[in-house]
Amino acid sequence: MQDHHLDIGFDLNYLYPDAKHSIQNGHSFTGSYVINNEQRDVGVITGSAIARQYGEKGLPEDTIFAYTEGHAGQSLAAYAPHGLTIHHTGDANDYVGKGLSGGTVIVNAPNEEREQEIIAGNVSFYGASRGKAYINGKAGERFCIRNSGADVVVEGIGDHGLEYMTGGHVIILGDVGKNFGQGMSGGVSYIFPSSIEEFKKVNALETLEFSEVRYDEEKALIKEMLEAHYKHTRSTKARQILNQFENVSQYVVKVIPKDYKLMMQKLIYKNDE
Repeated sequence: MQDHHLDIGFDLNYLYPDAKHSIQNGHSFTGSYVINNEQRDVGVITGSAIARQYGEKGLPEDTIFAYTEGHAGQSLAAYAPHGLTIHHTGDANDYVGKGLSGGTVIVNAPNEEREQEIIAGNVSFYGASRGKAYINGKAGERFCIRNSGADVVVEGIGDHGLEYMTGGHVIILGDVGKNFGQGMSGGVSYIFPSSIEEFKKVNALETLEFSEVRYDEEKALIKEMLEAHYKHTRSTKARQILNQFENVSQYVVKVIPKDYKLMMQKLIYKNDE
């Protein structure tokens, strides 16, 4: 049987004991910690305590708020439920926000130069179902695969992004790697690539539709997500886009699975009858 050394882990010895009373009573808690890459699963035990007591509903947003800094190990804020927010300044290993279940995850670059680099590892937000995330830099490969409902902002991703995604919204403020959107059957992504035409050419798939952002409702959603991203991270890219948001349609391409779009149109038509 594997020993994952949870008895000496960060959550069991620091975050959970500090937040335990607040979780039990539904009170707000804020803590600040320095972590390192040996400390895996930061927030997981704390999140499980919230889920055991409050179920799927969780706690009100940001009730348990942990500021961390340093080099985070694997699975930062994995499975975080509603009411738990992890705001990390620094970089993080693989599986950031894996299985995110309603919580909020922020990975903030420690300085403006790091915004151009990879600050979140591979397979971030794998299987996320609900929640919000803001990555103030690039992420590695297989970003948001099997995402079914989380809303995420990131500033560039590696290969195989959004594979098998079925729901949620993903804004990418930068370029993507190869094999983008394979098996994507739901959800919507808004990409701000260095060249829209090159993005369309390289990533063309029969199953995906690339289009302009035309509707006010979509522009409002993008603006809301970018404003939240800037609020949490002070992102240079988000600020630049927001400063010229009246021209946002010139810089963004919408990616949606064709079958998903058809299904949504039929649902709208049926509801209007």
